Amino acid sequence: VKVPSRTLRSDRTQCGSKKPINGVYKSSEYRKPSKGFDLPKVGSAVLDLGAHVGWFTLWCLDNGADKVVAVEATPASHSFHATNFKDDPRVESIHAAVVSHDTMQSSPSLTFRIAPGGNNWRNCVDRYTYWNDETVAKMGRVTVPTTSVEKILAEHPDIHMVKIDIEGSEMELLETVVWPEHVRYLVFEYSIGTRADATSRFPPIREKLELQGFRVQFAPSFWQVVKAKKNAVYDEIVFCKRDVGRKFFSTS
Repeated sequence: VKVPSRTLRSDRTQCGSKKPINGVYKSSEYRKPSKGFDLPKVGSAVLDLGAHVGWFTLWCLDNGADKVVAVEATPASHSFHATNFKDDPRVESIHAAVVSHDTMQSSPSLTFRIAPGGNNWRNCVDRYTYWNDETVAKMGRVTVPTTSVEKILAEHPDIHMVKIDIEGSEMELLETVVWPEHVRYLVFEYSIGTRADATSRFPPIREKLELQGFRVQFAPSFWQVVKAKKNAVYDEIVFCKRDVGRKFFSTS
């Protein structure tokens, strides 16, 4: 599906441009049949982490998903997401920052940074702020509740696909989560272009995922950046698929 089935409400000054709709629909950046990602499957359940105003949520529904659990930390974006899907029983919209289980236990809420100029695809948890000091001084600060992947997946054991786009916070999740076996597909945007420690943290993340039975796939150019231990000027979408019958090793 290249064109959304309907229009979603948003506000450019609060929620940024239409960059998400272009990536999700026009570029099909989360659908890669060549990598085994001809997704979502009809009748599937999806977890959307970093849901913005709902374009990925809607894309999943337009492509046959029966259920989407969507989590968004930015208050304005979550408000629009909740409004956009308030009459759709297939969607649960949660306002929270997604963190590791240990962080949620110790910090039921935390400070969240709001990027200037409506660039809310660059909003992030305060400790993962990657802007320079001049820009940080202009950023808004809000307190948001936290939740964890483990909590959501325990409450929704039918989820088979997880998408992550949470601006640097993905590293903490990928380093700590042991994915239950009902999660067969994982696709995440890795902040290689924004975090100084991103290149050194990725190889152990890849190894942990492979030990859990995932085939981890990404562009060759991305791996060249990782091996050279240098920063990139972009973020990379990484596709992970568990084949049926592939051996699973717990890394807990």
